[in-house]
Amino acid sequence: DEIGGRVIEGVRIDDTSRDDWRRDAEAGLKAAMESPEAKNWPFERAANVKYPLIPVASLQFNARALPAILADDRPVKAKVVGKDPDGAKAQQAERISEHMSYQLTEEQVEWADDMDTLLMQLPATGSVFKKIYRDETAGRNRSEMIPAIDVIVNQSVRNIEEAPRISHRLRKYPQEIAEKM
Repeated sequence: DEIGGRVIEGVRIDDTSRDDWRRDAEAGLKAAMESPEAKNWPFERAANVKYPLIPVASLQFNARALPAILADDRPVKAKVVGKDPDGAKAQQAERISEHMSYQLTEEQVEWADDMDTLLMQLPATGSVFKKIYRDETAGRNRSEMIPAIDVIVNQSVRNIEEAPRISHRLRKYPQEIAEKM
């Protein structure tokens, strides 16, 4: 109870610190989704036409970024650091690049769809996260796109590596929680 209380209090403090950012991010997503709104000024049910600047920009960003990421069917590219006189490091980097690209594009069936969604949300909110972890139940690595709204980090932190706490808000149905127990 004591540890749980401290965790809840810490997450509440972090979440409250980013209230302004959250409002802006939600407004960006709302604009990107082109949610229709009733307009009652200058008269009731007045026309409310908005040019879709954010959705068009998001689509263009997605259309350019996704092919660049998937160039040559290799989203993972390894870089050799340090001297490599006999080319052994370059060969190892090539093998790693090939295997990890295979894992992402073939084994992690959700990766491509999540990347597509990520590249649509990124221009609208400014931040999106990718969570890759080992799922022992599935027996493979899993890739998950996390909207920035669901990653809670105190707004005063200069960079995420220095954050004392990074919280991921999980949106689960009650039966999913019971299954995990």
